[in-house]
Amino acid sequence: MYEYKFEELPRAIGLLHEKVDHIEVLLGKLKPQQEKVPDLLTIAEAAALLGLAVPTIYAKVCHREIPFFKQGKRLYFSRRELLEWIQSGKKKTFKELKEEAEGYFKKRR
Repeated sequence: MYEYKFEELPRAIGLLHEKVDHIEVLLGKLKPQQEKVPDLLTIAEAAALLGLAVPTIYAKVCHREIPFFKQGKRLYFSRRELLEWIQSGKKKTFKELKEEAEGYFKKRR
């Protein structure tokens, strides 16, 4: 490793900045151009995302079991809200239930 003298530091820092800028340009070119995924979905897109039939989605909307938006006669769904809805239905494992119960009883003592 090269040890710089005090007088050489400004030049070394300038070279370092140039190299960092060059690396940033290269990284920018490497990033795949990702298409933005729209957050609002139609009922057909929501059905495909959830792996359910369209009539099943209509039934869940009718019973207000699923998050949705209604604009006029059209239904829309938020991709983020649908994924959160799926995750909210997660059932705890026996291990998680046991740990939760033990924590509850330890607090009560």
